Amino acid sequence: MRSWPKVTLLVHLTPSYLPNSVILNRFGVIPKANKPGKWRLIVDLSYPKGSSVNDGIAKADSSMVYSSIEDAARLILGLGKSALLAKIDVASAFRIIPVHPADRYLLGMQWKNKVFIDNQLPFGLR
Repeated sequence: MRSWPKVTLLVHLTPSYLPNSVILNRFGVIPKANKPGKWRLIVDLSYPKGSSVNDGIAKADSSMVYSSIEDAARLILGLGKSALLAKIDVASAFRIIPVHPADRYLLGMQWKNKVFIDNQLPFGLR
């Protein structure tokens, strides 16, 4: 018999008392790369196609462009020798972004006959 991992991300979830008003999404967990025993919650917000949570978000409102190393070097050089730099680790920053209470009904999940609402921005959102 398979033993399922303890999902520590459930700390970010609260039970829903209005299950009929909550959109229930498919979800799963995958192991975190290079972190034995650690798991990542993935919520499928693109299902069902045509009426999913992600379908309600315009692609133009959710596009992202990453800066290049060259862009960073150009900015640093433009600031001059007296510029101060700082580095921060944003590896887990995505799961700490709170979801506005008015939008939380979109992030429902059902597990073991209980409905949960995610209060933090999940992986899987467009």
